[in-house]
Amino acid sequence: MSPDSWLLRWGKFTPTANPGPGEKVYAIGSPGLGAEVLEQSISEGLVSTAGRVIDGHTYLQHSAAVNPGNSGGPLLDDHCRVVSIVTLKAR
Repeated sequence: MSPDSWLLRWGKFTPTANPGPGEKVYAIGSPGLGAEVLEQSISEGLVSTAGRVIDGHTYLQHSAAVNPGNSGGPLLDDHCRVVSIVTLKAR
């Protein structure tokens, strides 16, 4: 399955639907647990900051739990719109 068809299963990519601080978002992915993969897991969080700049790149900071396996997965809003793609986790 191509990445584009996988993305279309979740919703429309809407980068103009910028969620603001305090709005709910949902991360979907397949994080690993040792040798086991937790396929299509979802975690809920709140947007902390919509414009965090790190090394010249702008990120949407949120509290939804993300782990290896969530990278590349969608971050959805309450209307099932893809508002961002999970790219990294701050430690």
